Amino acid sequence: MSRINLFIGLLIIFSSLLVVNLTYKRYRSFEVQTLLAQDILFQNPLNKRGFNFINSIDDHYPSLNIYAMPLKSMKANYLLARDSFDKAIDYLKLGAKDNPYLMYSESRLGEVYLATGEYQKSEAYVRKAFKELPNNPVHFILLTRILKQEEKLDSIYYHYNKIKNIIGPKDYQVYTIVLAALMDDQDNFEYSLKEIADEAMKIHGSEAVVQKMRDYIYYTRENVDTATELYQEAMTLLNKDKISDGIKLLKEVIELHPNVQIYYDNYIIANYRQKLYKPITEIYNQYINLFSNISSNILYYMADSLYQQQNIITSCEILKILKNEMSFVIDESNFPDCNN
Repeated sequence: MSRINLFIGLLIIFSSLLVVNLTYKRYRSFEVQTLLAQDILFQNPLNKRGFNFINSIDDHYPSLNIYAMPLKSMKANYLLARDSFDKAIDYLKLGAKDNPYLMYSESRLGEVYLATGEYQKSEAYVRKAFKELPNNPVHFILLTRILKQEEKLDSIYYHYNKIKNIIGPKDYQVYTIVLAALMDDQDNFEYSLKEIADEAMKIHGSEAVVQKMRDYIYYTRENVDTATELYQEAMTLLNKDKISDGIKLLKEVIELHPNVQIYYDNYIIANYRQKLYKPITEIYNQYINLFSNISSNILYYMADSLYQQQNIITSCEILKILKNEMSFVIDESNFPDCNN
């Protein structure tokens, strides 16, 4: 065998072994990536993974996962969960080099430095991420936090108006982070935060945090939080048969935070059981204007209260609606004027 043929043979063998090795490394990487994806999908606590698992993440080949996210940066997330900040930061910086276009590593670096109080470093990475990919909600949220630290409230509002129509419908936090940042200064702020809160409710009204932030803007954080505490106290009083005190407290709760249906419902129930009809009729119009999904029982309590207070026409109209509901039976002898 000539030297050339020997060389070619060895080269083929070496190339084959290299291909097999690289294929095996990719296979093992995909196995680990499956676990990484599961942790993200199911929001598993990352600190449940030990350092053996972290070290098993081969971030050299391949260096990116199937979504082009740097594996070094993903490894950094597990290190952060284990409070290994310095090592995590090093991996994030390396991850930024593996994919300098995604800005995932940069935004995570900005977030880490913000959490550790290194605001200058945080601002540098956050502004870079926002400049390169301004339509990423995470980048806007981080930038808002930086601007809040610097008390640049007008800048927060400026950037919000630039990106709200693009990324606002994708992520409710675009609205809540702005409202939270500007809320404490709204009396000195020239723009209406109620408009932002209303817009957030139109798009993300099913999100509890959006509802709560809207209520903070309309009724103040102090009133909303106080109402929550007093409501719990009121229900405790009612359960202890201290009915008068419980009713009085529920009325105060409604005055502080007047758009929570359960506050009204329990106020109505408590008064009705005590045959106190006037307080129920006094909030009837407010209740009807605020809420559309009303239980049959509450409707009946209001109808009976209105009837007892001689508001016969409205009472009979409600009873007519209830009679059409097959699940609700009314003793019509209690409402003789509605049978005419």
